[in-house]
Amino acid sequence: MRRFLWVWTLSLFFKIGLAAFLPLTADESYYWMWSHHLQLSYFDHPPFVAWLFYLGHWLEPWGQLVRLPTVVLGHLTFLVWYYLLAPKFPWDKFKYWYALAFLSPLVGMGSMVGTPDVPLLFFWSLALYFFMNCLRAQKSRDYFLFGGALGLGFCSKYHIVLFVPFILLYLGVEKRWHEVSLKKLSLTVLAGVIFSLPVLVWNFQNQFVSFRFQLDHGLGKSNWTWDWTLGYLVGESLLLFPLVLYAALRARPCGEWRVLPYLAWGPLGFFFLSSFRGTVELNWPHVAFPAAFALVLFSDRARKTALWTSAFWLALYGFAFYAAAVLPKNSPIAKPFREPFRFRPLASLQKEYQPLYAGTYQIASTIWYETKTPIYKLRDMSRYDFYDTLPQSLPQEDSFYLIQENWSELPDWVKKAGYNSHVVKEIEPHFWVVKVSK
Repeated sequence: MRRFLWVWTLSLFFKIGLAAFLPLTADESYYWMWSHHLQLSYFDHPPFVAWLFYLGHWLEPWGQLVRLPTVVLGHLTFLVWYYLLAPKFPWDKFKYWYALAFLSPLVGMGSMVGTPDVPLLFFWSLALYFFMNCLRAQKSRDYFLFGGALGLGFCSKYHIVLFVPFILLYLGVEKRWHEVSLKKLSLTVLAGVIFSLPVLVWNFQNQFVSFRFQLDHGLGKSNWTWDWTLGYLVGESLLLFPLVLYAALRARPCGEWRVLPYLAWGPLGFFFLSSFRGTVELNWPHVAFPAAFALVLFSDRARKTALWTSAFWLALYGFAFYAAAVLPKNSPIAKPFREPFRFRPLASLQKEYQPLYAGTYQIASTIWYETKTPIYKLRDMSRYDFYDTLPQSLPQEDSFYLIQENWSELPDWVKKAGYNSHVVKEIEPHFWVVKVSK
C-alpha cells in the first residue's frame, strides 16, 4: 500500500503541473462556460463536468488550474482500481496495470482534460467496486452506494447506462443471480433515482430533448459507410494498443474476476455494432480500458505488455511535445498536435471588434475563457447547443461583428431581419471576421 500511495501521489502532482500548463481545449472552454450558467443539466451532456469547473473557479489566476477538481477526480479512479484488484494482485503485479492506465491517452493522460469522460470513468469504476462488494458481503450499504455511483455516473455522461446490461449479462451467463439480494437491490434502484434526479428533472422539464439528441447523435444515421466501422476498429485497436489487446484476449480470469471480460469487451462490442448506425467517437468506449488492462494481469505477458506499451506512449508523448512546442507553426507535422488549440489566436479580436459574436460554440467559448469577457455564439449557426438557449445569442444591435469559419453560412433569420453582411478581415487559413448590419 505504501509503495502504491507514493507512486499515486507523485503521479498526481505531475498531472496537476502539466494540467496547469496545457491550454484549455475548445470543448473544455465550453464546459467552463456552462459553469457560469449552472443548471440541473444541459442539452449536450449531463452537468457533472460543469460542477467540477465551478469548483475550480477560484483557481483561475494560476494557469489552467481551473481543471484541478477534474484532475483529482480522474486520479481517484486509480485508487478505486487499486482497491478493486488488491485482493488478487499485490503491488508488484498491480504496477503493470498502473503503467498501462496512467499512460493511456483516454484513461490516465486523458484525465487531465476536463470532459464528461473523466467523472464517467470514475463513477463506472466505483460502481464496479460496490457491485463486487455487494456479492462478497451482501451489505445494504454497498447496494445503496452501488446505486449512488450509477446515479452520479448518469449525471456525468449517459453512457453509464451500458453498465447495467453488461452486469445483468454477467449475472445470467455466469449463473450468479442467486447471489443478488432482490430486497436490497431496491436500495440500488432508490439511490440510482435519487442521485440522477438533476438530469431526470431537467429532461422532464425540457421534453427529454437531451436524451433524444444523444440517441440521434449515436444511432441516428441510416446510410452506413464502411469507413465508420473500419475507422472505429483501427482507432480503438491503436488506443487500447495491439499488445494489450492480444494479452487481454488470452487472459482467463476465474471466479468473481469473470466480470472483467463483460466490462472490457461489452462496451467495445456495443460501439462496434453502433458503428453501423453512425460514426463513433473514439473516446466513447473508454470505460472498457481499465477492465482490459486488468485482464492483462491474468495473462503471462503482463510485464512485457506493460513495458513495450509504456515505451510506445512515452515516445509518442515526447514527440507530441516536441512537435507542438519546438517545430514551426506552419509545420504539417505540428498541425495535428496544435489542432485542439487552434481557436486561441482568435481571442485578440475581442477588443478590436465589438459587439462580437461567434459562428460555433468552440470559437465563442475559447474567446470567452481566454479574455474572461462574455461572447456568445450567434443563434442557429452551426449545430444546436447550449448557446442557442441563451437570450444573449440573439443580437439586439443594428450592427455587430461575427467570427466564422469561411465555409459556414449565416442563419436564415439574419437576412429575414434585414441584415446585410460583408467580410472585413480574413484570418488564414480558415476564418473570417464579418460585419453584419442593417
